[in-house]
Amino acid sequence: MIRVECRALWLYNDAVFTENDFQNLIKLGAGTKENDLDKIGKFGLGFNSVYNVTDVPSLISQQTLIMLDPHCKYLGKYGNGGIRLDFTQSQRTMLHGYKHQFEPYNGIFDCNIFELIDEPFSGTLFRLPLRTIQQAETSLLSNTIYEHHAILDLLEMLVERGSQLLLYTQNVCKIELYELLSQKEKPKLMCTFRKEPVHYLQQHNLF
Repeated sequence: MIRVECRALWLYNDAVFTENDFQNLIKLGAGTKENDLDKIGKFGLGFNSVYNVTDVPSLISQQTLIMLDPHCKYLGKYGNGGIRLDFTQSQRTMLHGYKHQFEPYNGIFDCNIFELIDEPFSGTLFRLPLRTIQQAETSLLSNTIYEHHAILDLLEMLVERGSQLLLYTQNVCKIELYELLSQKEKPKLMCTFRKEPVHYLQQHNLF
């Protein structure tokens, strides 16, 4: 299985994945708009942009955990390109048997992964383990390494442009940036961006 102690970017959204969302994600980039050339960028469509920073993204939503492995080497015998785990009563033993693999998700934005069988997670939590030097040497996705200084540069860009990003979103009204030093501490809020109402944008010639 994949390393769990490495640094990672976390993304939280208070909406949950639908079954259709899960199916589209599992297609590893085929998606539902694969023929729409106007909406395909350098790293593919939508979610595939995460492969700029990671080789093994994962997410939890409701009672489902998905780990993706395009190289088909990090999940070993557990997955060929990815794995989907739907936590039901029959998987209670597995959930606790591989506790070290699931532990990183526990407690992040109130996600109690070891109780998903009884209480689904009412949001979506993405984990993007940052690409290491060793992974970059053989990665077919990107050779960009995200060490501490690279992450600081990335966050600085977000701070500078966060408000502008919201101008192009339909359903996202607010972005919050947190720093999480350890699972034992609460995330520290660094900054917040909110989408301004249309009349404000028009008044300031932004729309």
